[in-house]
Amino acid sequence: QQSKDVNCNRLFIINVKNIYYRYILLAFLLFHGIESYSQSDDKLGAWFIYNGSFYVDPKVELFFESQLRFYEPMSNVEEFFLRPMANYHFSPLIFAGLGYSYGNTWNYVEDNEDKERTTEHRLIIQAGLNHKISRTKIQHRYRFEQRWFESGNRHRFRYRLQATIPINGKEFVKGTFFINVYDEIFINSKPELAFDQNRLYLAGGYQFNKTLNLQIGYLYQSRSTANFNRLQFFLTQKLDFYK
Repeated sequence: QQSKDVNCNRLFIINVKNIYYRYILLAFLLFHGIESYSQSDDKLGAWFIYNGSFYVDPKVELFFESQLRFYEPMSNVEEFFLRPMANYHFSPLIFAGLGYSYGNTWNYVEDNEDKERTTEHRLIIQAGLNHKISRTKIQHRYRFEQRWFESGNRHRFRYRLQATIPINGKEFVKGTFFINVYDEIFINSKPELAFDQNRLYLAGGYQFNKTLNLQIGYLYQSRSTANFNRLQFFLTQKLDFYK
């Protein structure tokens, strides 16, 4: 009887993994088949991202993010920004934070000499809810951004639903392969209430150790004026300075 139970458990694990792989393949085919319609949407761009979480206390997190975005995989710069934040974790399930972002965005042109730069400053207020469904980590992130440009200011709300699923284990430890998928919607509230964009993301990741992981994935960005296909290379670091 015990041998039968062990075999059943093995078959169940294999079937679960097969389901994961099928969903990855299906999502990739669906994303790849989406047609875009803007002047630059035929270009496959890339985003290079670093996220650092530095805990000075079990509840106090100093967060730093940097992104470099290209209209093409390694050329024709699109955007660069820096985003420091401070988050307070009321519990493992709830956090809130305040931050600032400085960024530069460039228009899409073939000749870099004709590029025009737009500078942006942002005040960011956010809150998040974390929970688990079986081994899957779920996060709901709510963010409000007040954005300042030379031409004026705008306000925007964002909501992101993210799921992170370990493949070869139940916890995120050294050697864990995982899947990360999220959908984030952006709604402008000033100068008028209107849809801004939606981001749909799917990635595979590897946990090098308890402090560092890497994700490589695909993002489909649907904006009110254009759609874009982007590769993402995402390095995440977490350090505890209070221990």
